[in-house]
This record gives sequence, C-alpha cells and structure tokens, in this order.
Amino acid sequence: MGPGGGFGPGKLKFDEEEAKPEISKALLLRIVKYFVPYWKQTLLVMSVLCISAVLGLLPPPPDSADH
Repeated sequence: MGPGGGFGPGKLKFDEEEAKPEISKALLLRIVKYFVPYWKQTLLVMSVLCISAVLGLLPPPPDSADH
C-alpha cells in the first residue's frame, strides 16, 4: 500500500494534540451492559485471570533434584 494507507511507522505515532475519547459513567455502563448476558463466562475469565496473576507472583517450587 502506498502512503497514507497500510501498516507503516506513521500508524504507530501518537499525536498528543489529537482529541482523546471522553470516558463517562454512561459509556462504562453501556459497556457493562454488553457483558450482562455473559456474566458466568465473564466471572470465570476474571477468576482465572486473578488466579494466574497470583500464581505469577509466587516463587517457583524448589527443585527436588537439588536435595
């Protein structure tokens, strides 16, 4: 693709002057409403994510070959 299209280094630049999206309470509630029908799956995914994060913080078990 030519200039102005495709995947180039220009696409990765962040323009500080560009308007950032407004994150409001109404927008967050709208996003939450999309997950309501899937609350069980969402709860499962969030639980696994939290368990994985906690396990990532634990030190590795001692190797039995070292003893």
